[in-house]
Amino acid sequence: MDPARNTPDAIGCTGGRARGDESLTRQPVTAAEVADLVNEIKPILAGRRAEVQGAALADLLAIWLAGHVIFGDAEKTRKMRATLLAEHCAAVRQLTDLNAHIMGTAA
Repeated sequence: MDPARNTPDAIGCTGGRARGDESLTRQPVTAAEVADLVNEIKPILAGRRAEVQGAALADLLAIWLAGHVIFGDAEKTRKMRATLLAEHCAAVRQLTDLNAHIMGTAA
């Protein structure tokens, strides 16, 4: 917990945003950092039914979104979460096309 902001450390940060404090400057996320984490997660999901994988990823996304909060302002929190979800979905669409090309499954 970060006592200065009354928020958990390190979780729920993206694009320079951290749990409702839009002014915080965060280090940019690197492709290597993402690839390392993805490579850790892939074996955990491998061999599970697609429905279980999707449900687990949905739950993790919901946890990530719920961690973004502007304390004392429910409306701003709702709007911030909606924006983050929209940005996330746009990134997933782009990454799906890229990964489908890499995997040879492009439509």
